Amino acid sequence: MGSGDKQRKDPFQLGPISPFDAARSLLQGPPDSLLRFEACSRTFSAPLPLLTRCYYMTLVLGGTGFVAALLGIATYAWEGLQQTVGIVTVSCLGVSVVAGVWAVL
Repeated sequence: MGSGDKQRKDPFQLGPISPFDAARSLLQGPPDSLLRFEACSRTFSAPLPLLTRCYYMTLVLGGTGFVAALLGIATYAWEGLQQTVGIVTVSCLGVSVVAGVWAVL
């Protein structure tokens, strides 16, 4: 077993992938062979109703989580802290919610 055995690599052994190389490969887009296949395929169509339902479900769940987080903050401030801190916290949350609704409308 000489020094030549240590330098020889197994062809199936994979080396480490740096995060930048992985991100660069993701941002490059699909390979040209996949683009040619989609252009030639007449049966390929995106399931738009399913994607639309998933999009709206994501919006509903995100909004529900946001409201639950605000209620959790208000509940903790009201029950877990002193009364004056709870009053100030709940009033600040109320003013911020009203201002947010006013800004959207």
